[in-house]
Amino acid sequence: MRIQIWTALIAVLVLRYLQFRSRFHWAISNLVALLRWNLFSYRNLWHWLDRPFDTSAEPSEQLELSLAASWHRGDQPLFKKCHSGENLRVKNL
Repeated sequence: MRIQIWTALIAVLVLRYLQFRSRFHWAISNLVALLRWNLFSYRNLWHWLDRPFDTSAEPSEQLELSLAASWHRGDQPLFKKCHSGENLRVKNL
């Protein structure tokens, strides 16, 4: 029970710091809602806090697994295309 209280207090402290640091006049409930909404898109946090409606998401540099990957004969390695168009070798399966 104490851990939950401390975790909630730390979360509120971080949110209040973000609200304080921002130049945009956030209500704490709006800040929480929009942070949760943008949780899985990469944005520069400080730019987004100041201009939340003008900051676009940056493209991810992470590799994504493709369902349309092609197999080559037998135990040959699996290859897939990455965002830049080059072939990447994925583990032998």
